[in-house]
Amino acid sequence: MSASLLRGTPLRLGVARLVCVAFASLLLVMSAQADQEEQHRDSVRSFIGTAEMALDAWLTGTVPTHFARRTLEAMRERLLEISEQQTSSVQASSHPDSSTDNLLRPAIETLGRAQDALEASNHEAVIGQLKALRETSALVDAGRHESPPP
Repeated sequence: MSASLLRGTPLRLGVARLVCVAFASLLLVMSAQADQEEQHRDSVRSFIGTAEMALDAWLTGTVPTHFARRTLEAMRERLLEISEQQTSSVQASSHPDSSTDNLLRPAIETLGRAQDALEASNHEAVIGQLKALRETSALVDAGRHESPPP
């Protein structure tokens, strides 16, 4: 009887090791995805914050229109890059869109409207888009799925 128990032991240990390795791998993958989501969220915060500062500076007359416009254009391009990265990673996995991705589209659209308002030197419209950016930034900070009104 003891011989039959000993024969099954290495097999049981092998299965247990395999289960532990599989579980550890799963935790690593989940952690990497969470880290990437947090990196994207930090980048989105940074890019939106940069756009907010450029709009604030333009409204106070500290920077010329062409500087603010180029800054908004660059931040919009960065957000588009993050959106494309998240779209491709979502397509490669079975995970639904992230909360950050749900906020990227409104932020990108808001930056586009802000650029148009800058070009038209429409201070009221710039103030409205700046408010929308701040609302989006607050939602990114909160990690919520809602988007601000246009």
